[in-house]
Amino acid sequence: MKLLEKLPKEDLQLLLDAPILVTILIGGADGDLDNDEKGWANKLAHIRANTEHSFLHDYYELASDKFDERLETIFATFPEDTDERCDMISEILSGLNDIYEGLDQNFVVELNKSLRSFAHQVAEASGGILGFG
Repeated sequence: MKLLEKLPKEDLQLLLDAPILVTILIGGADGDLDNDEKGWANKLAHIRANTEHSFLHDYYELASDKFDERLETIFATFPEDTDERCDMISEILSGLNDIYEGLDQNFVVELNKSLRSFAHQVAEASGGILGFG
């Protein structure tokens, strides 16, 4: 994906891990990232790799690669305490703002919309956030 080729490796990895981090943040907000949330997030990433707006197609194709394995690996690096984990993930995700400065603004807008939608769908996978919705 030419849009992302110029990014440093660490920045690219954070960008590609964003759907996973969103999954852990939203799905684990109730203290338990369950199999429904993990399974739906994995499926959703693959669906978006095949059907997403052309602007994000290549992004999701890269981000969905080994999604379930990367999700388990990344999740294991965070503390079990929900508040501590959420704070850490929020801090990590805030690093996207620096990366966004060097990217096409249309891509950034579409990606942010897509990640918000991704978060919403993960929340609904197991009865919504904290079981509501």
